[in-house]
Amino acid sequence: MALKLLLGDTAAPHKLSPPALVAEMWSTHVQDTRAYADFCQALGRGFVHMDPAAAGDAKEARDARLVRARAMYTHGFGCAPPMQIWGDGTSAGGGGNGGGGGSGGRRPLQRIDGSGGSRGARPGLGLPAAAAAAATLTLGVRRAETGEITYFKLRHTTPLGRVFDVFAARAGVARAALAFSAFGGRPVGAAAAPADLELSDGDVIESHLVV
Repeated sequence: MALKLLLGDTAAPHKLSPPALVAEMWSTHVQDTRAYADFCQALGRGFVHMDPAAAGDAKEARDARLVRARAMYTHGFGCAPPMQIWGDGTSAGGGGNGGGGGSGGRRPLQRIDGSGGSRGARPGLGLPAAAAAAATLTLGVRRAETGEITYFKLRHTTPLGRVFDVFAARAGVARAALAFSAFGGRPVGAAAAPADLELSDGDVIESHLVV
């Protein structure tokens, strides 16, 4: 998605094609229309359209778009795209928006590192360092006393102490009187960043008064 925005590739005819797994994930995201619209708005560069008809393009055209996408990835992020997602980049296959396609039924989505993981032990995000630093996410902080959740948009590398300071000020509570935790009560320090804790977009951190 970042590559499409950088290239202005937001509507047909598309210049880039994703590999099969990314195309499937994108197609799944688009079906949740409200969440997808909010996601595009948060990116701040307009709506990114998907063109299912592009799957009917000639294989040579789809392969060329995939090769172009790989080159843009390497140039933009400073490293080659992961083989387990992108393959060798020589064939786009068939699928939505000119991306790769599966055989028969839909393939279940998995995390990039292939591990299932639990909510208490999150697997790695698999993002290149440059992409992780530039990417943003939305985190919620829930106040235990009221159940109210306040949402914050921040970078994956932003110290969470900045969020905690704003949250405490809005709640009218001294910062030192609050403690924060995630994933079943694991304490979260002010110096930690979302990337350190492998937090994902939409995750919620718990806050409670220190007795």
